[in-house]
Amino acid sequence: MSTDSSVFFWLGILVVAALFLVAISRGSRRPAARPDSYATALTQIVNDDWDGALASLRHAIQAGNTSADAYIKLGSLLLRRGEHNAAFQIHQTLTVRTDLSPDERDTVMRCLVADYRAMGRPADALRILQQIAQGGRDPRVHREIAREALQSGQYDTAERALREGQRLDGTTDRAEVARFLAEIGDRLLQGGRPGEARRYLQDALKEHGQSELALLRMGDVAYAEGDPESALFYWQKLAFAGPTADPEVYERLERVYFDLGKFGEIERVYAQILEKRPRDVQVLLASARIATKKGEMDESERLLRQALDVAPASRRAFHMLASLLLEQGKTQEVRTLIDAHLETCRENGAKA
Repeated sequence: MSTDSSVFFWLGILVVAALFLVAISRGSRRPAARPDSYATALTQIVNDDWDGALASLRHAIQAGNTSADAYIKLGSLLLRRGEHNAAFQIHQTLTVRTDLSPDERDTVMRCLVADYRAMGRPADALRILQQIAQGGRDPRVHREIAREALQSGQYDTAERALREGQRLDGTTDRAEVARFLAEIGDRLLQGGRPGEARRYLQDALKEHGQSELALLRMGDVAYAEGDPESALFYWQKLAFAGPTADPEVYERLERVYFDLGKFGEIERVYAQILEKRPRDVQVLLASARIATKKGEMDESERLLRQALDVAPASRRAFHMLASLLLEQGKTQEVRTLIDAHLETCRENGAKA
């Protein structure tokens, strides 16, 4: 073999060896990583891409992602779309899994509560909440049970849960407890059960003596039982307690004063309230109504204009003043009033 041939031979051997070594070092070609549909879904949820997230979660589950959270979020997105039964079925299947963490199991149970509420099954939602509360000391769960029981008409259960939440949370606002008890009393009263209603309303007043709904309804109970003096006590206490957006109490007061033959005293009562709260719109309107009945049109107009100064957007004050002016033939003043009212409405619409 010639010298040149020998050189080329060994050079070829070296090239082949080098290529072989390079191939070994690189190893076999790895397949491209498949996209993580679950991670994609989380990003889409953050970006409010709900339809995309729903598709990604379905793809993740079909690809074999058995993460409980993937199922939880899929059910929640279906619930958000109004597919209540589908959401319930997904969350229900998770209850038999044995690999859930305590936090995941709690989340699943709360999802079931939301599902039952959406399907109009408050009794089942209440049952799940009671399971969540077992062995726990979270006052928020007991308050939630109380609210669910109220919606289901289970008033004794609602009260027990409310009291338990109050016991566990020493910072519970007693006015809030009073509102809840008064709401139970209100529902019982509307359901034709005044005897039971009275107990809840009285308990509400023990919690907070100026509970508006409790005072209003206790007056109703007394008036219905033929006891106008007691009705007057409750309604007058409510009127003096503080401003209210509800004109019913003043209409009730006028009725009971009329029944007692003391209608002339109602004007004095309103004057006393206005001394304390001169910008109380409802009292101004009630006082204007009394002045109109007495034929004191100038006084009524003064009070109504004062009410509109305090609350320019008050439709009730506007209608009362416009009617008063029309009855007196003050057409130009009515036109001015209407223009001002329309301008106020436009301004409120622009702000909204």
